[in-house]
Amino acid sequence: MKKLLIILLSFTAFLFSQEVFVLNGLGRTVSRINMESGEVENNIFTTGDIPNSILSNSNWVIVVNSGTHSLTLGDRSNFSKTENIILGENLNPWDGFVYNDSIVFITNWSDNSIYAVNLNKKTVAAKINTGKNPEGIIVDTDKIFVTTVNYNTSTWTYGKGYVYVYSITDYSLIDSIEVGINPQAIAKGLDGKLHILCTGDYFQTFGQVFILDPVSLKKDTTLYFGGSPGSIAVSSNGVAYIAAGGWEYAGDTYGYIYKYDTKSHEIYRNHENPIKTHRGVMDIAVDADGNFYAACFEEDYVDVGKDSVEKSFLVGDGPQSIIVINEETNSIFVSQVNNLTTLEVPGNFPNPFNCSTTIPIKITEGSRIEINIYNLLGKQVKTLYNGYLPKGYYKFTWNGTDTRGHELPTGIYLYRVKTEAGTISKRMILLK
Repeated sequence: MKKLLIILLSFTAFLFSQEVFVLNGLGRTVSRINMESGEVENNIFTTGDIPNSILSNSNWVIVVNSGTHSLTLGDRSNFSKTENIILGENLNPWDGFVYNDSIVFITNWSDNSIYAVNLNKKTVAAKINTGKNPEGIIVDTDKIFVTTVNYNTSTWTYGKGYVYVYSITDYSLIDSIEVGINPQAIAKGLDGKLHILCTGDYFQTFGQVFILDPVSLKKDTTLYFGGSPGSIAVSSNGVAYIAAGGWEYAGDTYGYIYKYDTKSHEIYRNHENPIKTHRGVMDIAVDADGNFYAACFEEDYVDVGKDSVEKSFLVGDGPQSIIVINEETNSIFVSQVNNLTTLEVPGNFPNPFNCSTTIPIKITEGSRIEINIYNLLGKQVKTLYNGYLPKGYYKFTWNGTDTRGHELPTGIYLYRVKTEAGTISKRMILLK
C-alpha cells in the first residue's frame, strides 16, 4: 500500500504544473513556459491577424484577434489542434472575460458592443450595445462591468471615460459611471471592490485607479500612480501589479511595473520608484504565490518576480498578453480577475482516503453550483451536487462510488467545482 501511494503521488506531481501562456503579438504565435522545468516552447500555435489578448477556460487557450475579427482556440490537451470562431466584420475585438467556463464576453472596440460567445457551440449567442470603444471587462455580483474609452479618431483625443454596468441575466443596462480618462482594465481587489485602471491621455493626464463598489455602484477612493499604465492584475494576497510600459522611443532604459495593496490601498511603487524590467511591459499576470509575470513587448522577455525581477524567459516576437494557469487547481490567474475572492475550495479531507472523503467549499455570494467527479481519462463518474446555493460554507461527501453506486478502483480522481464565478478542480487519491 505504501509503495502504491508513493507511485500515485509521484504520478500526480508529474501530471500537474504551473504553466504560463504568452501571446506574441508581432509573431502571431503563442508561447508556453513550464515553470517547473523552466522550459520555453515557442510557436505552440498560431493566431489570427493583430492578436490582442489571451484568455483561457478548462478546455481552450483563447486568443482575441482584432485584425481578423475572430477568436483562435488552442486545444489545451493537444495544441496542434486549433479552431477559429469568426465574429463578424468591422468589430476590432479587444479583450474578453470567460464566464462560467462556457461563455466568453468579448469587447468590440470599433462596433461599440459586447459579444457573448458560446464556446461549446462556437457561435455568438448575444450582442450587447455599449458606450464608445469598450475595452476592459469583468463579471461580478451578477453584473457585467465594461470600460469605454470614448476616443475621437478625428482629433486624436479622449473624451470622458465610463464604466457601463449590465445585468448578467438579461443583459439590460443598469447604470453608466464616469471614471477617469482612458479606462482600459478592471480587476477585483481584496477589498471586494473593482479597481479600474485609467491610463490617461499620455501627455496631460496620467495613470490613476478608480475604486468602485460593485453592489452600490458608488465610487470610492482614487489612487494616483502617474505614468501611462495599461494593465492590472491582483494576486491572492491582495497585492496589485500594474503594467506601465517603458519604451525606447521615450528614452526609457527599462520597463516599469507599479505595485499597491488593494485592501489598505497603500501604494508601494509608482512612476517615481517603479519595479524595473525589460522594456515595454504591456500586460501582467500573477500566480498563487504572489509572483508577477510581465510581458515585455520591446525586448521579447517575460520577467518574473515580486519586488524585483528574479527570472527572465526569452519568448516569441512581441509578447503583449499573458496568463498563468495552475494545472493542479485549474485556477486561472489573469489580469482581469481574481476568482479566489468569490469561490474557495481548500481541499478534500482526508486525502488519500479509503471509505469516504469530505469536499468543503465556500462561496461569498449566491450561485448555481455543480460538483462533478472525474477519472484521469476525463470521464465524469459522478455528480455530487447540481443546483443553486446561497452564500456560505458547505461540505459534500463522496464515498468512492460512481453514478450507479458501484465502487470505483484505487486511483487518482479529480473533483471540479463549477460556479458562476468560475471553475476550480483539485485531485484526490482513492485507496482500496
